[in-house]
Amino acid sequence: MALDAARLADADFGGLVDAVRAAAATAAAPAAGRFAHVDREALQRIVDARLAGAEAPQAARSLLAEAARGVVYMARRGLFHYLRIQWRDGLFRFLLDAPTAVDLERVVVVPGPRVAFAQTDYNRHFTVREIVRDSERGFYNLVHASGLAHLEHYFRVMFFASRLEARFDAELLEGEAYEMRCRVAEITGPLVDVEVAFHSLRGGRDDDAAAFRVVWRLMLVVDPRRKRMYDFERGELAGGAAAVAPPAVARRASSRGWKFTRRGRYVTSASVALVLVLVGAYALVPVGSRLVLPLPEMVADALADLSPREAVVAFACLGVWLRTHPGRQPLRSSVDMLLPHG
Repeated sequence: MALDAARLADADFGGLVDAVRAAAATAAAPAAGRFAHVDREALQRIVDARLAGAEAPQAARSLLAEAARGVVYMARRGLFHYLRIQWRDGLFRFLLDAPTAVDLERVVVVPGPRVAFAQTDYNRHFTVREIVRDSERGFYNLVHASGLAHLEHYFRVMFFASRLEARFDAELLEGEAYEMRCRVAEITGPLVDVEVAFHSLRGGRDDDAAAFRVVWRLMLVVDPRRKRMYDFERGELAGGAAAVAPPAVARRASSRGWKFTRRGRYVTSASVALVLVLVGAYALVPVGSRLVLPLPEMVADALADLSPREAVVAFACLGVWLRTHPGRQPLRSSVDMLLPHG
């Protein structure tokens, strides 16, 4: 912010205040215009749709399928480990107090709070591996606090990192306090550059020093097969639209029958999903309804991501539970698991 010394010398107190305000406005104008090329109206329409509970048409998926997929994912990651990650990434704050607009100029400060022993090397220095891992927590907090997470929930996909750049200017030692200052540095078409700057608080917040700078280049890939991604400048999906049939048509066609995709030498995704759904339906519903329930293909679609080894383990656990849980007769053979019994 530059001020004219000759003008200030002849100005009274009121003129001085006006000069400072004018210089501050001039200095802030370029920062506010950094994202003038972004279609903010399209972003606001997506935010309004999400606040109303809507989703993109091509992302439409049954609630049962999404719930089954989420349960399987959390079970594989570990429930408490998954919840702890989401808490640190700011997801719960986003869900409890969702932003009503996308704020691209927002700067989010994420406390370290200190370099832990597990994050250091033999010399007690903050390692590069742990710096990059911690910077992921920083940019996720920015995505949630700025409202960009509305796009993830609208399209039901997460931001994809296509490039990572890092610069290291100083060292952080074990036990040293630090914080991450996260901001959207640049937007070019579908590319979003998020800067996560690590600042040492060795001398307090008034005497901080820049230590590391990690830049994540993110893209919101909506359809990987067709290479379609959200373009922030155009406010719409961009990519190879003519590569395959539209998602809604392809989705409708795939729901007419099983898609046999081989997952091993003898096991297919359809057979794995069929066995798991039948056993799950048998265990959950009353005896008289076990054989008349239709097979929900949306659950099969969610469980098709399981590998043969995971499917065998899940099937074995359910089988053991059906044979040993209290209040039921022991089953005499594997065929009896699919037959009603009292």
